Amino acid sequence: MQMPFLLQEGCLGVETLTEEDTMIRTSVFSRAAIMAGAAFFVFGIGTSDVALAAEKKGAKIITSSSDKVKVRITGQISRTANYIDDGSPGSSRMRYMDSNYSSSRFRILTSSKITSDIKVNGRMEIAVDDARNFQGVAAFGGRTGNDFQTRKMELYFTHKQFGRVWIGAGTTAADGIMNNGISGVYAALPAGDGLDVGGINFRNADGSNSGATILGTFTDFDFFGRQTRVMYDTPVIAGFMASVSHSDEQIWEASLNYSGTILDTKVKARIGYGDASLSDNRDFAGGSISAVHSSGLGATFNLGATNEDVRDQTNGAEDRFGWQIQGHFGRKFTELGKSTIVGSFWYIENVAQSGDIGKATAVTFQQNVDAAALQLWAKYINFDLNRPGSDFDDINTFSVGARVKF
Repeated sequence: MQMPFLLQEGCLGVETLTEEDTMIRTSVFSRAAIMAGAAFFVFGIGTSDVALAAEKKGAKIITSSSDKVKVRITGQISRTANYIDDGSPGSSRMRYMDSNYSSSRFRILTSSKITSDIKVNGRMEIAVDDARNFQGVAAFGGRTGNDFQTRKMELYFTHKQFGRVWIGAGTTAADGIMNNGISGVYAALPAGDGLDVGGINFRNADGSNSGATILGTFTDFDFFGRQTRVMYDTPVIAGFMASVSHSDEQIWEASLNYSGTILDTKVKARIGYGDASLSDNRDFAGGSISAVHSSGLGATFNLGATNEDVRDQTNGAEDRFGWQIQGHFGRKFTELGKSTIVGSFWYIENVAQSGDIGKATAVTFQQNVDAAALQLWAKYINFDLNRPGSDFDDINTFSVGARVKF
């Protein structure tokens, strides 16, 4: 028998109802609707709120195929507008897109128990209108990219004493190490300044297109991203947790992670290693630390490198290397919500070609609006790329964005 779920006011969480509860509530709703309707005609509009409330509750009924599984629906809508100046006269332009710092998405989350010690959870996470650095003109109909992209499709089993096992498409053991941040400003994603404007090309000094893109020369070194994999997380011991994963593309990753509070300062630190020698002859190593004091002052630093075996063997190219430092300050100055400013400098070399040196300087401001679960932000970035034998103009971007989480 399909069992109904009642969505609560103001959220998308769900509450499981038994068949008896359903009959009782249906009866109550029916009587309430009849009484409210009668009151409306007899006493006037002053009592119509009762009928509206009953109708509202009655409309928020969904069903599940099993009363053994709890279901939640969450997600977000995230949009941005980018002003781009690549240095060429007359080429300045605006672009409107889904934010690649944190794309629009929805999730269906499930939770159930095998025993009192073992839980099983499921996650289906789908990105909506996911532009993936698309900078062309949107087609008629309002689309700016692929309508749907699967981000995560996984099950995970958690034991109270022995940790957690993951299977499916999702985060790998070292994924997110280079993007590790604690400022709470998603548009200031560490080592991610190129994500929203990645398709923009650098111009040569004469105004011609160089063919070198922002994303092609500024990469975040964040290992191999989400994969179809199996992964194991140890239990958290004194704030430390280790993870190891193996993906469908024969990539091994491992990481050591720490999260805790030291001297009134929240700290998140991660180090990791990834080996893709069986797929594309690369391996990654990197680490990051992010901290924020109770005063609101904080800092983030990351450092990463790759061993490019294929490039070394074919043309003597140098290994990729990069680091970034951020400083941030956040405080709730008004009832509106927390205000945070982040300044960052990113240095990176040998990404597209041996000898390339890239520098990105950025300032980001975010204002939270707690009453609406809304985040508003503005960001300026300067991209400077130096390549032996070339003379590129800087690219300057100014962006504004908004995200609502539900």
